Amino acid sequence: IAACQAVLRLAIAEDAGHLAKDGFRSADVTSQSLDASARTATADIVARETGIAAGLPAIVLLFEILEADDVSVELRGADGDALAAGDVVADLRGPADAVLFAERTLLNLLGRLCGIATLSGAYADRLRGAKARVYDTRKTTPGWRRLEKYAVACGGCRNHRTSLADAFLIKDNHWKRSCRWRHGAASNRGRPAIRGVSGAKRLAGRNRGGHARATSRRPAGGPRYRAAG
Repeated sequence: IAACQAVLRLAIAEDAGHLAKDGFRSADVTSQSLDASARTATADIVARETGIAAGLPAIVLLFEILEADDVSVELRGADGDALAAGDVVADLRGPADAVLFAERTLLNLLGRLCGIATLSGAYADRLRGAKARVYDTRKTTPGWRRLEKYAVACGGCRNHRTSLADAFLIKDNHWKRSCRWRHGAASNRGRPAIRGVSGAKRLAGRNRGGHARATSRRPAGGPRYRAAG
């Protein structure tokens, strides 16, 4: 929730511009000039394509942040639900200025998260029945990591580490900088670094190729993983 709030607050500040201090109702000069606050608007948020829902609770959260208590939100589904083209995911009703101000932020957020969940679902479906699993990486949009990883989970794939502090993972660049290779295995030079980390989950692996070589010197009791992130 905190990550979603941060993204929404940033989006509100971007849309409000230099009038942010006066509140969103004053910031939207177009709606203000048309006296939109005196008009009631109803809106449906509709899926244009088949996919998987993700981020629906953010609709309610956005209006809470705006303190637009006069806007009612009815969610028609839940995150992780399959969507068909034309499905209504939420109904909005309230003062037109509030609905119009929130519109672009909601569509941007839902479009991105549903898109990630849908692609995640496609990968998960391809592996259905297999022992393999698809994990995400840290190659995320700055500030959106927790949201994007949440969307990956909504689609059926799995989350790898969220931050560098979450797990000890040896990648190609670490080996090149810290270890020497002798006959297909890391030399002792790399072992003190592996054993010197505490308080983090230990993963040993390489992004591409040479997996057996990378795991041959994993920490005692450490799991074998081949993962990016």
